[in-house]
Amino acid sequence: MCTAGPSRSTPDVLRVLDGVPGADVYRLLTQVIVPRPIAWVLTDAGEEAGSGDARWNLAPYSYFMGLASEPPLVGFSVGIGRERRVKDTLVNLRARPEHTILLPHLGQLDAVQRTSAELPPGASEVVDTGLGTVDWDWPTPRLEGSRVALACRLERCVDLAPDDRQVLVVSRVHRVWLDDAVAVEGRPGSQLVDPAALDPLARLGAGLYAGLGTPVRPSEAGGWQPR
Repeated sequence: MCTAGPSRSTPDVLRVLDGVPGADVYRLLTQVIVPRPIAWVLTDAGEEAGSGDARWNLAPYSYFMGLASEPPLVGFSVGIGRERRVKDTLVNLRARPEHTILLPHLGQLDAVQRTSAELPPGASEVVDTGLGTVDWDWPTPRLEGSRVALACRLERCVDLAPDDRQVLVVSRVHRVWLDDAVAVEGRPGSQLVDPAALDPLARLGAGLYAGLGTPVRPSEAGGWQPR
């Protein structure tokens, strides 16, 4: 009588990154550091780029996070891209430090993907995608249809690799705009954001994205206390 032995699971995988090409490291890390919020960064290309929306450059960055609250700082990492040239975002910020960071929602996925394409220098992704802009109390506009926007000014650039191959942009947040649909009244002096209404777009790896899903809290047994 023969009996089947225990099934063999897939063996563990260990990747030693020393000496691995950067593109391979990127493909691995972006699949395990998930989900990642997306900074949809709108910068000013200057009057020479044209009038109206032709002046604005727009690009998504998913190496993005909050860095501090006092002062309010966020950071996103800019690489040289497929065309092996310094990104327009970085060029524009060094010349004109004010910019707007949008946090796109799931319904803006196709527009976000389109603005990730490499356009000729000086071309506007805002014009290419047909996205409209809205003037507000900041030098750079916000986008129509967005649910949250951060009015930012460049604080500093940190070189992470030589020759501008990877630069950490540290931005100071001066204003936060919330659409009425996501703003919820909290305690006096506080502002709450409805995460379901915000429906933030999250970046995964290998060309995949995700929505928020159902928000959950830790249990009281896990130490959660109402605030």
